[in-house]
Amino acid sequence: MVKISSDQNTFLVKKKSDDLFVSFYDDKPLRLDEEIVRKLNDMVNFLMKSLLSENIILEQGFHICNVITGECTCWEYIWNSSLRDKCRHCHAATLLIETQQKGHLEVVNEAKKNLVHYFRNKERVVPASIKNNVIYQGDMEDSYQEIIRLYNMQGKMFEIIF
Repeated sequence: MVKISSDQNTFLVKKKSDDLFVSFYDDKPLRLDEEIVRKLNDMVNFLMKSLLSENIILEQGFHICNVITGECTCWEYIWNSSLRDKCRHCHAATLLIETQQKGHLEVVNEAKKNLVHYFRNKERVVPASIKNNVIYQGDMEDSYQEIIRLYNMQGKMFEIIF
């Protein structure tokens, strides 16, 4: 859930109850001792000060996310900082903005197009004998449905991509 704050660039994104610090290398939760967790929380609180202004009220259970700078108070942002792409909370807030500006259907169709384009590029380098021609040569909707079918069959998107 994304909430709009009084600042047009700052959003509140609901924290998940099972929001663990997960390693991006093996997708497993990291085991951290209390001192490390305390210091990480101190870092988050420090970051939060720069994101808050007097007219933004932080609600319990929400991350603060600035869609312009990409800053967020989640552990994913702390872990990756500016070295990688924006965190999922900034992407969610950006999608909310786009949906309000363009409309739901246009945003969904654009996301479908980008997903199909990504998988077609992945298929481009695969040998012809194992190439998925539905994705590679099919129309947009057929390619998208094949990606969804593979996702439902194989599980996480990570397993399909790599």
